[in-house]
Amino acid sequence: MKEYEYNNQKFLRWVKENKPCVICGTYGVEIHHIKKMPMIRKRNDLMCIPLCPEHHRGKYSPHGHESTGFYAGLPLEQQMQIAVLNFSEFSNE
Repeated sequence: MKEYEYNNQKFLRWVKENKPCVICGTYGVEIHHIKKMPMIRKRNDLMCIPLCPEHHRGKYSPHGHESTGFYAGLPLEQQMQIAVLNFSEFSNE
């Protein structure tokens, strides 16, 4: 199995229930899947971060019209570090 094909619904549920938005700290988050390479369409559930709806789908979000500001404030490498820390915490529970 390739890394980007990993599927873990239990972990996604845990993130949604236990983690705040990494930008503003509010709860009630959505899952943002980190894509290391834009051409990969399959997602890796281990490589995700929690974002509130505004920071996930708003104008200045990774899926918004002005996404460059999002990535300037939260670079891909930092997103991946957060994802790894979250999965480590999940695995130790």
